Amino acid sequence: MNFQSGKVLRVENWGLAFLEDPKTSQVYPFTFDLIQGYGGESVAKIGLRVGGSVQFAVNKGVVSAVRLAAAATSARGKPPLTLAALLKEPASQLPAQRVLDPRQPLADRSWTPPGPLPPALRNFGYFPDLTNLWPGD
Repeated sequence: MNFQSGKVLRVENWGLAFLEDPKTSQVYPFTFDLIQGYGGESVAKIGLRVGGSVQFAVNKGVVSAVRLAAAATSARGKPPLTLAALLKEPASQLPAQRVLDPRQPLADRSWTPPGPLPPALRNFGYFPDLTNLWPGD
């Protein structure tokens, strides 16, 4: 593949982004699955940002592959953590509350309210009547 440099113009939350070829000012859409090394994590974590540089390959006028121009790093200069990487680490070395591990309980005590809960708190929330739902609802 022949990669060329481009600039990210727009990133949509639902998996679509747009890049511009600075040489021709041509705008190309692409989906996140075309990013090399993308595994479903947040695109902000892997470094795909508006105004950022990417390299992309075009085949018959359609983007066929995208890779980040620079290696993705977090603000601390470390590679971004993925769920697979977190699950490989021992629970004692994980950041607090990052992944809930059943082997490492977060609470070892229980709390009992000092008195009855007020009605406003007891009635908080909405619980739908599931018997009124039809297939496809």
